[in-house]
Amino acid sequence: MEQIHCDNCEKKKCKKRVAGAICAFNESTSDLIKAYRTRDPEVVASKFLHLIDKELERYELAIEHEKIGEDSEIVTIDKNGNEKIRVMKGRADPAITNLASSLIKNGKLLHELINPPKKAPLIQQNNQYNLNNVVVDDIEKLDKNDKENVLKFIEAKIADEKGN
Repeated sequence: MEQIHCDNCEKKKCKKRVAGAICAFNESTSDLIKAYRTRDPEVVASKFLHLIDKELERYELAIEHEKIGEDSEIVTIDKNGNEKIRVMKGRADPAITNLASSLIKNGKLLHELINPPKKAPLIQQNNQYNLNNVVVDDIEKLDKNDKENVLKFIEAKIADEKGN
């Protein structure tokens, strides 16, 4: 997944990198940056929230008028001037479905703007544990005298730490 904030981006030597700013090259945020003329995530998020609120109002109004499953009469006039009345069942409007999808997509983007991922992923917390296992494995591979010396060294370090 593409990073939204410069702080989390892998491109450490990016010329547009600014601490705390929104990435200028991210496809999902570049239009927002241009429209609002800022890379400040708080400003963009507040203005974007206003836009999403307006989309939600339009969606709710459209849902009220969609009338799925209701009968509606459509009057058409043929080339001879005769009226034809057709009864049609209301169907889901694809435009309203697209608006709903847009709301969901924009809501996710707003969430990422407001709640950027933590700098240190949880995986790194396990690296310390894995490192300890590697050290233990290395100590076990030592011959008896070296192993005893390493263990004495560790015990002395622990004793020093407890003493301080």
